[in-house]
Parts: sequence; C-alpha cells; structure tokens
Amino acid sequence: MKRYLTSILVVLILASGLAVGCGTKTSPSERDKAVTFYRELYPICNELNQDVNEWNSWLTQASALEYAQNLFSKSKYYGTHLQMLYGEVAALNPPPGLQDLKDKTLAAMSKGIETYAMAQEYALNKQQSYGLKVESLHLEFNKLMSLAADEWDNGLAHYNINPQEIAK
Repeated sequence: MKRYLTSILVVLILASGLAVGCGTKTSPSERDKAVTFYRELYPICNELNQDVNEWNSWLTQASALEYAQNLFSKSKYYGTHLQMLYGEVAALNPPPGLQDLKDKTLAAMSKGIETYAMAQEYALNKQQSYGLKVESLHLEFNKLMSLAADEWDNGLAHYNINPQEIAK
C-alpha cells in the first residue's frame, strides 16, 4: 500500500509541477496573436520614429530664420501625419497582454499631436509662452515615447519574440 501511495504522490507532484509550468508560459496561439500585433504595429512605429527623428534634427539644425519661416508648415505636416498614424494604432486589436503597449503608444502620440498643434500656435502668435509650452510638451512627448518603447521591449520579452520575426 505504501508503494502505491508513493507512486501516486510522485505522479501528483509531477502533474502539479507540469500544470504550474504550463500555466506560466504563453500558449502558441497567444504568442501568434502577439507576433501579428507587433507586425501590424512595427511599420507604424517606424514611421513615427522617422518623423520624430526628422523633427528633432530639424529643430537642432534650423537657423533662426528657417525656424521662423518653416515652423508652421513643419508642425502642421508632422501633426497631420501623426493623427493619421494615431488612427491606425487605435484600430489595432492587441492581445490582452499587449494592451498597455497600445495604450502607451496612443498616449505618446496624443501628446505629440498636442505638441505639434501648440507649435503651430506659436508660429502664428510668436508669444514666448507658446514657445515654452512647445518645449515642455516636446519633453513630455519624448518621455512618453520612451515609456512606450520600454513597453515594446517588455512585450517582446514576455512573449519570447525575436525582433527578426516582426520585421518580415
């Protein structure tokens, strides 16, 4: 009888360990959904990143005259483009584990749209208070972009996704 009890206990321990181990991993279908979401989000984020880099580059390289002449058109272009990208991200359906990534990306994009709108106001009004607000919003936008990037990395790690799988 003792031999059977020992065998049953061993089987129960192994079965519970197996069940716990399986419960902590993501299922293949959940991972597939995550890969699909990343593949949909990747080109949008690439465009966003390119726009942000171009804007930051322009801000640091523009002369005072070029800045004054082109601020309205540049901020209008990037703001309009960001609104389009925002709509694309909002339409995506992430798996539950990546909802925070979507939310943080949208929050950053919303702050970017606000930043570009304020830059347009500054270009029209030339009031220093608008300029200071643009700088403040721009810093917040970059901070939110960084938080979204961290969430991106966390999702990749959680679902054990290799970046090469996304860029296909």
